[in-house]
Order: sequence, then C-alpha cells, then structure tokens
Amino acid sequence: MMKMMEALTRKMDNMEKVNEGLREKITELEAKSVRSYATSLKSSIATSRKSVSFADVGLDASVWSRASAVTRRSGMREGMAELVLDLSEADRGNTRNLEAIRARIQEVFKSTPTLEEVPVTGIRMWAQGVLKFFVPNEKESLVRDLANSWIERLLPRAKLQGASWFPARLDWVPTELIRDSNGQLSNTLAERLGTANNVQVMHVRAFPGWQWKEHCSVVVKVLTKKEQEKLLDGTEEVVLHGASLIARNHDEARRPLLCYNCYGLGHIAMRCKNPAACRACASTEHKEDQCEAAEYKCVNCKGNHKATDPKCQAYIKEKTKYKNLSNHV
Repeated sequence: MMKMMEALTRKMDNMEKVNEGLREKITELEAKSVRSYATSLKSSIATSRKSVSFADVGLDASVWSRASAVTRRSGMREGMAELVLDLSEADRGNTRNLEAIRARIQEVFKSTPTLEEVPVTGIRMWAQGVLKFFVPNEKESLVRDLANSWIERLLPRAKLQGASWFPARLDWVPTELIRDSNGQLSNTLAERLGTANNVQVMHVRAFPGWQWKEHCSVVVKVLTKKEQEKLLDGTEEVVLHGASLIARNHDEARRPLLCYNCYGLGHIAMRCKNPAACRACASTEHKEDQCEAAEYKCVNCKGNHKATDPKCQAYIKEKTKYKNLSNHV
C-alpha cells in the first residue's frame, strides 16, 4: 500500500510539473519543429528543383506559421529592448501595414541626429492601439531621451511608455462610470481619471469580472513616483465624476523565470545550456520519474524540497528582485 501511495504521489507531482512547465515546453517543441522543417527543406531543395510543400516535410502549415512566429519573436529579443507606443489618442492613419510602419520609424530615426544608425525590428500591433518594436539595448536610453524629437513626426499625440510607470489600485469604482456604450472598458477612462485627480495616467485596467459588478477595482499607472504618492498618501481625495475612490498599494506579482530542464532560475528551458536535472533531488543522472532518492534536494538553494517549491529561499530572493523592477504594462 505504501508503494502504491508513493507511486501515486509521484504521478501527481509529475502532473503538477507538466502544468507548470506547459508554456515553456510548448515553445521548445515549436522551435524544434521549425528547426526540423528548415533542415528537411534544405535537404529537399538540394536534391530537387521542384517546389517543396509543407506536406513534403511532414509539417502542418499552421504549425509552421505559429512556430516560426515564436522563433522570430524570441530571436528579436536577444540583445534588444522593447519600446511601447500608446496610440489611443494618436492620429493613427494607416497603421495596418506593419512593414510600412517599421520603415516609417526607420525613416524618422534617420532624420533625427544621433539616431541615424539605430535599427528598428520586430514591429507588432497589439489590441487597443499599442504599438511595440525593438531597438538595440545600448540604444534604448538614447531613443527615449530624444522621444520628443521623433514621436510627433511619426504619429502625432502618440505616447512612449516610460522606462517605468508607477501603479496604484483604486477600489470602490462605480462600474457605470468606466463602461462604454459597447460594455467594454472606456478608452477615455485614463484621461478622465488623470484630469479629475491632476495626475498623468499612462495606463488603466480593470480586474477580471468587473462587468458584472456594481463596483469594481482598477489598476492605474501614473508617470512619476510623486504622482503615485499623491494618490496613496490620503491627503487628497481620489475621485471620478464625484465618486470617492479608495486608493492603495498594488503589487504587480511578477514571478521569476524557472527552467524546466535544469530547474535553475533566471531562464527558460528553450534557452537552457545546462544538462537536464531531476526536480526532486537535483541529480543530472536521471529524470524525476526515475528518482529513488530518499530525500528531496533543491537545485537552487540545496534545501530539502523540490526545485519548484514556492517556499524555496532562492526563489523568494529572486522574486524580491522582480518586485523591485520597473512596472511595465
């Protein structure tokens, strides 16, 4: 009976591992599919001048499209800094052609002194008018410092997301004041909150399920630390159209990266260069489903627990660092 219980426990732990690492594993498998496709395609082209289809190399077209997109995005982030433009109040014009937008940004950079050689890659348009692109890490501060010189020429009234914004949670917000005619979060809410409280609100979001409540909670992000303190110190009432709101601190609850190959902190399995390790005992000689160790051993803090235990001191220390990071959208 004890052996059956132990086996059941291990199976349950394995299920937990699969759930926790699902996103990393999917990304890793998709990237492998891309590499497999590229290798097969290269071989096929080398031996034939005929066109090569996805079926010829045993890869579904939709898988290729999704996996190649994942690979491109991952590659773009290597040594690159992401910049975010808020277009909610901008004169967007034609922003559907992403390559045209990238070329336009590049053109504006070339006409801006000291930005002439800064390359622009990875242009993406997100929901609610959020435009994202990448520049080299070493050029990020320069691009930000000269934002006033190029943004107005690119997209009038667009806003470049700050290197850090400062969050505050607002409770007891009347839902009817933040809902638009379509039942969605009003795109004028940030402006109205900012005007009512004399702060510059850069971003606002409501907690899930707000649509079905009479009152709800929202998170606002303001431009400066001073404005955050103004909302939180209680000396001035936080209001929206005459309704008094309750302001308090908001923890972004960021989580450290955990690799599900070596179980080390700070990276994911797809980029891991370390040998695979056992989550239960930290050994590199076997996997967890083959582990027979009498005691757990964490690969990070060497404590008597599994590497994925949220009480791990190394994990807690890393999580503290994340809390101190800038608060991005």
